[in-house]
Amino acid sequence: GGSVEPRIIRSLTRLVGGATVAIVDQIHAAVETGTLVRAGGVWRQRGELRLASATLARLVPVIDPLAPEELEALDLVALVPRIDVEVVERLVGPEVLVALEAQALISLVDGDRTQSIEITDRVVGSARLQEMGGLRRRSLARRLLAELALVGDVAGTDPVTVAAVRLAAGAPLDIDHVVGAARAAPKQGELPLAIRLCEAIAAAERTTELALLLAELLTDIGRNREADSVLHDLHGHDDEERALIAMTRAV
Repeated sequence: GGSVEPRIIRSLTRLVGGATVAIVDQIHAAVETGTLVRAGGVWRQRGELRLASATLARLVPVIDPLAPEELEALDLVALVPRIDVEVVERLVGPEVLVALEAQALISLVDGDRTQSIEITDRVVGSARLQEMGGLRRRSLARRLLAELALVGDVAGTDPVTVAAVRLAAGAPLDIDHVVGAARAAPKQGELPLAIRLCEAIAAAERTTELALLLAELLTDIGRNREADSVLHDLHGHDDEERALIAMTRAV
């Protein structure tokens, strides 16, 4: 009951999609842990939402029967939003993907030039990401990085995919590529990824453009105090930049 911070709706949608039972699990668990609190008559999010143990328990019959190669393929797809199906095929083999599709765990998505692959159930994807350790995430991302040949020419490759794989693999990030990917990611429903990309490069590349973009993204999910702190020491080099900083801070 009561008003709800918009960030909560976005977080729940990203985590579990439209799975009603999972949403109920998440809300109960988040209130119990203090991740969701009521302040000033509004329910607010304090920290990142994680899948509840009740939701994870319901996934055991789905995940446990998978063969190791099927689980590896599922994790590769979970790691990067809408990865090119041919890339995953070369890594795990088409037979594995056919088996996962037959179990309704993955599905094909038609793009402008190629077909990509994604996990059908958002809850399953979130569970795999949540249970994936840092070393496994890095190892899988480096395999994708090598397969995509991202170190060389990446022209024509989706910039969001490129940036997501580089970030997960711990590879160097170029500020121009990061800004482009961070602007494109929210349109693909990957606002948290856009923020992580900006934050990953902000320490090394503290430009006005990057700071303004990060502040806008943080504001979009209700992290207004953090957005204001990003702008705190930003003064701008000319009247246009100063006006943009003032307008962003006002929002």
